[in-house]
Amino acid sequence: MMTSPEKNARVGFVILITHFNMALYSTCFWIQNGVMPYLSKKLGMDAVMFGYLQTTFAIVQLLGGPLFGRFGDLFGGRAALSLAYLSSSLTSLIMGLSTNVLLLFLSRLPSIFMHGMQAAQMVVTDLSLESERTGELGKLGLSYGVGMIIGSSAGGFLISKFGESFAAYVAAAGSVLNSIVVMKYIPEDTKSVRQKNKPEMASSKSVFNVKKIIKLLSIPGAAEILAVKAITGLPMGVFQSMFSVVGMDYFKLEAEDNGYLMAYVGVLQMALISNIFHFYLVCIPMSFGISGLYLTTNSILTKIVPPADTGAMLGLNMSVHSLIRSMAPTIGGFLYQLYGYPSFGYLQFAVNLLVFLYVFKRISN
Repeated sequence: MMTSPEKNARVGFVILITHFNMALYSTCFWIQNGVMPYLSKKLGMDAVMFGYLQTTFAIVQLLGGPLFGRFGDLFGGRAALSLAYLSSSLTSLIMGLSTNVLLLFLSRLPSIFMHGMQAAQMVVTDLSLESERTGELGKLGLSYGVGMIIGSSAGGFLISKFGESFAAYVAAAGSVLNSIVVMKYIPEDTKSVRQKNKPEMASSKSVFNVKKIIKLLSIPGAAEILAVKAITGLPMGVFQSMFSVVGMDYFKLEAEDNGYLMAYVGVLQMALISNIFHFYLVCIPMSFGISGLYLTTNSILTKIVPPADTGAMLGLNMSVHSLIRSMAPTIGGFLYQLYGYPSFGYLQFAVNLLVFLYVFKRISN
């Protein structure tokens, strides 16, 4: 049996490896994310069709989120991380092989289990004390931001110098490397590493369990938090889904320059703007707002459920993100074509003002 210092050292090492995994996953994700708008344009897709492509990706992930969360609860952190990274690798590989629009759409299908952030959150939640969880999840976001900086910059460079397919293959190779690291260093069951006694097992062995989902949503405050997150996240999702398209079409940025722009947003983690400087400036409060909202809600949701169900709750949480991304690109594509990029800012201002008034009223009562 391990002593307390040995256990703490093991926990610290596994969390460190998880941060490495998160940074590499984010790097690979943002490389392939940079490929998407340029490859779609190369294949003859317009902004509306690009929106449909993004919506397809989000719907696939929406379907996979709850299943992936239950999978992690049943089979452990190592299996969840491995599945996420292998899915990421297959998605990038098919993207690199895409020579027509159909193949590009098909490349989104393996992403049903490409939930690297959710898997890492599950591991960190299992290993962290409840009093430290908010801070630990925040650090995980920092690792993601590091990967976003590296991936966005590297993606732009690779696309400019070697083409879209080569950049996608690099992302696929990085995801395979991530899977190897996970299999070597992440424990099979991360829930049992921190807890003194064997953790409570999930009551059902079914990955797809509607009763479990209903039970989690019936926990006081859970459904309301998820609803607020969905409503406030929609205009943010509209902006983010069209971010690369605006940079490419309106500001005429090349792939490398667009990569640097995305890297800048990663460091910070549209409204009345008329040039690229204003575009950069407006990203500052928006990025801090998004990070604060996601960190706070993630922490609350993992604290209000039993340890055996944290993966399932994080799955529901990620489904909200996927639901937003399923609607946002289509909405963003139409808004951009009909009213231009300022409409994104007006939408975000109106929605967030209404949510602020609702929350303020609830607090006052």
